[in-house]
Amino acid sequence: MITYLTLFTASDQSNAASLEPIFSVLRKNTPSEPGCISYEIYGDSTNPLVSCIIETWESQKSFEGHLEVVATNQYVEQALAFTAEPFKSIQLIEKFNLIK
Repeated sequence: MITYLTLFTASDQSNAASLEPIFSVLRKNTPSEPGCISYEIYGDSTNPLVSCIIETWESQKSFEGHLEVVATNQYVEQALAFTAEPFKSIQLIEKFNLIK
């Protein structure tokens, strides 16, 4: 199981609103992709220009399949038109498992 966090910073409020339809399509379609465990989109409570995607996949292979879908549909290119800087993705690792 792998989890990624991707941060987006819109260049202004209008562009933040322009990202919403892209996020909406991703939120609707991604959970049905093979290997998707969860796919959630959040906004920053203190900065309305910042959004993030937290997604968990069964394997690196399933995540890479998702990246192919994203590339085919040009979601990255569409989103970059509205961001102040390239978005950043990081793979998260679990430091502490509090569930016993």
